[in-house]
Amino acid sequence: MRGRCTRGAAGRWGMERSIMIRTRTAVLAVPVGDGSGSGSGNEQQPAELYAWGHLGAHTALSPVLISHVLQHPFMNNAAHIEAIAVGDGVVGIVGVEDTQQRRCLIFGTTPTTDPATGIKPPDYPETRPNPRLAEVWDAPPVADVLLDAVPVRKIACGADFGVALHEGGTLALFDIGREGAESREVLTDVADVALSPTSLLVLKRDGSIVAWGAAAAAAETSPPPESKPQMKTKWYWPFGSGSTSTGSDAGSGLHPRITAVRITGSPPRVVARMTGEPQATRVEAGWDHFAVW
Repeated sequence: MRGRCTRGAAGRWGMERSIMIRTRTAVLAVPVGDGSGSGSGNEQQPAELYAWGHLGAHTALSPVLISHVLQHPFMNNAAHIEAIAVGDGVVGIVGVEDTQQRRCLIFGTTPTTDPATGIKPPDYPETRPNPRLAEVWDAPPVADVLLDAVPVRKIACGADFGVALHEGGTLALFDIGREGAESREVLTDVADVALSPTSLLVLKRDGSIVAWGAAAAAAETSPPPESKPQMKTKWYWPFGSGSTSTGSDAGSGLHPRITAVRITGSPPRVVARMTGEPQATRVEAGWDHFAVW
């Protein structure tokens, strides 16, 4: 399920209640006010961000307030929220100031260099024996990235990286868990993007679907599927079986997790192509498959 951000009065983005659910994690953004503030009407109202389910090593049995969104100087002064995202144990939010400066905060897991685990949870709370969260989670963000000034259509979160799809079709990548991380362009002419624990799938405006990770690796051993005519339906492609692996690529049918290194270290591979009218506009990715419509 996914909520949406819609354009409000005067061409500004007015955020409705927006919800996203992925695998074991969910995120909900709720505007505190109507965007015009309260009292005197001169103060902007930030959004409250809630998450529940799997958050790294922690479990939120019901929605918990991520307090650092309200405490963060930028988000507290943001004119509106432009996008939210949820990954496997991470949630993200993009805020926009009146100056059109954009910043993305990611909460949840952080990367580690230990190849046996792949990722590690945040250090909070240190003393609680049962890592179940109560009503408020005050862990700081694991990524605080200044984005390009171009409006953001969509963000997605991975194990140690995130991606932002800007208006105009530019796809930018940024690191999670590294101080001073900046977003960098990785692809252009993008119509939509989807991120699963194993693959990054990109639908380009020419109808081609390119990928990094398990979907791209599967295309190395078998040619891309023949072109599919785009109709009012959803096309589905599996690219293997088995669950994800956080360690080595070797294993009996296990797909390794998609990481930033796998994206920056190699170009994407064409895994499918859509033809005809109307053009495909959406792509979604699962553990071992993707769908386009």
